[in-house]
Amino acid sequence: VPNEDWGEIAVAVIEPTASGALDVDDLANLCERKLAPLQRPRSFEIWSQLPRGHGGKVSRRFVRDRLLMKVPG
Repeated sequence: VPNEDWGEIAVAVIEPTASGALDVDDLANLCERKLAPLQRPRSFEIWSQLPRGHGGKVSRRFVRDRLLMKVPG
């Protein structure tokens, strides 16, 4: 998503599994260990279901558009 300081920042959009066991702090720690600082998400969005196309793939365009609608300005 756009950011005044960095131009753009990463946001992780997550669909929980059927078990529903999701700990955002654990996920943030995993990202900190595995990703470079510029690649790490600055925030996490938890959606009950990610939008998918006919082939079952996540519609990244729809995800991006929905996130951009939340950005002020």
